Amino acid sequence: MARPRQYDRQEVLARAMLLFWEKGYEAASVQDCLDAMGINRSSMYQEFRGKYGLFLSALEYYGATVIERYLRDFDSFRGLDAIRRYFNVIMMNRGTLEGRSGCFIQNMIIERRVFDEKFERTVAGKARVIHRRVEDRLYGALVQAREAGALAEIGDLRQGARFLFTLGQGLIVLGKAENPLAARAARDFLFRLLDSWATPAPLVRRLRSVTHKP
Repeated sequence: MARPRQYDRQEVLARAMLLFWEKGYEAASVQDCLDAMGINRSSMYQEFRGKYGLFLSALEYYGATVIERYLRDFDSFRGLDAIRRYFNVIMMNRGTLEGRSGCFIQNMIIERRVFDEKFERTVAGKARVIHRRVEDRLYGALVQAREAGALAEIGDLRQGARFLFTLGQGLIVLGKAENPLAARAARDFLFRLLDSWATPAPLVRRLRSVTHKP
């Protein structure tokens, strides 16, 4: 019969995530993991089957917590305002540990040369699921803007969402590189681009002229 768990699994995963985020998978030894989590080797292997399983669980925890914090404002803001808010959140996080450490998934993808083929496929698959969730929220915001008549014809909205996702990843890299001027310039240029995507001003003026006719 398995012994009852003597620790909080979510807290342990949060600590493991921060360790891998800071040191990477290869540089974080099993002892580093144990020290960071505050559990013994037996508990780690019973719960996670080793460092491999711990890392995958930490990656899933990242998607369920950190990524969701970036996305939660999509429930409060709509359309292009939700997209602006998303990029502002990225900018606000630049000075935090998350911002200085870069994207956990990006870091692991860069380090993937140390993974065996099976591990690399698993990490890449989980990364695609998390990235798709972000892209879907950006796509949904564009759809909202179009349905509200607040978005000009910009073509394929899915491609637009992928473009926005890629730019967001670039801003996160600039945060890790501690290059605030470039990050602000990119964000400001994006906001001007979003303004150009909004319903064209001539159309707005025509609608106003019709509305105010005597």
